[in-house]
Amino acid sequence: INQDLVTWLSLAIGVLGVGATVFLAFYVRPRPRIATQISTLQLLGQHAVLPKEIAFLFRDRTVPSVALSRVALWNIGNTTIRGDQIVSGDPFRLVTSIGSEILDAVVLKYTRQVNDVTCVVRQAGGNEIECRFDFLDPGDGALLQLIHTGNDQISAKGVLRGVPKGVLVIADPHKAMPQQQPPMSTRAAKVMGALVSLTGLLIAGMALAGLLPMGADVQILRVMGVL
Repeated sequence: INQDLVTWLSLAIGVLGVGATVFLAFYVRPRPRIATQISTLQLLGQHAVLPKEIAFLFRDRTVPSVALSRVALWNIGNTTIRGDQIVSGDPFRLVTSIGSEILDAVVLKYTRQVNDVTCVVRQAGGNEIECRFDFLDPGDGALLQLIHTGNDQISAKGVLRGVPKGVLVIADPHKAMPQQQPPMSTRAAKVMGALVSLTGLLIAGMALAGLLPMGADVQILRVMGVL
């Protein structure tokens, strides 16, 4: 076998091996992320959907402004998020507008009961609820319902260890939801990496055997995104 051919093939294998490793590392690396989507209906007060003649009583007192908000939260990442990742000094919570009061907060639905998603008003007359869970696998989540005296200005706050990007808040469900790139499975990434490597080796072999014009192999690899 021609020594130059062996040398070039060895070099091609090394380069493509590094490229495949980088490719696999990018697509299978853990990407934990929690998203929330919020929808609010103003029942009483400004922009209310009910007639102003209707009055609400809460604990024997009249409430002039009432809003009903539903908040969906779920794990949009590709790895499990554990409840102990929530930092106690800055817990995961939902906050209504300044000066408002959360009258009630419940978990309406959940993907799996074993996730143990709960929500608790942090203090009497407060405008924050603290959200807790045991764990959230990719795709796990829950639907929460808040009745409060605020408006549609609801924010998600808190810090989770290992989730540097924090909570993704989608305020208006009627707007187009950002397309999240679906996480590639480990098997799919390995197959893709193997295909890239085999294709590169085939192109390199054809070029060295004189079946491709000089420089054509480099151009093909560039088009494929390997180089």
